[in-house]
Amino acid sequence: MNTPQPGALRSKGIAHLYAAVAKADGIVSGKEKRRAPYHGRKSQQRFDLFQKNESVRMSIAGDIAEVFSTITFHDWPARDHLEKGIQLLNQAASSGDWATQLVGPQIQDELEALARLDGYNIKESKMLAEIREKLRELE
Repeated sequence: MNTPQPGALRSKGIAHLYAAVAKADGIVSGKEKRRAPYHGRKSQQRFDLFQKNESVRMSIAGDIAEVFSTITFHDWPARDHLEKGIQLLNQAASSGDWATQLVGPQIQDELEALARLDGYNIKESKMLAEIREKLRELE
C-alpha cells in the first residue's frame, strides 16, 4: 500500500480548507468553483520568491478543482471539509512536512479573497476564524 507523500497530504488538506470557506454560507457559486484553484495557486507564490515551485502551485490548484468537482464531496458540509483538511495537514506534519507550519500565513489572504467573491458574510467570517485557529494549533 502506497503511503501518500507529505506534500500531497498538505495539498489535499489545503484544498479542503478552500472548500470549507466556499461552502460556509451554504451556497457554492460558479464563480467560487472557478476561482478557488486560482487562489490556491496564488497563495503558493507568497513564499516562492524565485518562482521555482510551479509543480506545487499546479498540484494545489488541481486538488482544489478535484474537491469541488468530485461527487464524493458534493454533499459534504463546510465543517466536514474543515475537519478533513486539518486531519490531512496533521498527517503531513506528523510525516515530517515542515512546510505545513507555513500553511496558515500562506493561504490566509487567498481564503479571504475567495470568501469575498460572492459577498462576505458572518458564516464565512466565522469559518475563516476557525480555520486560522486550527492552523495555529498545527505550529
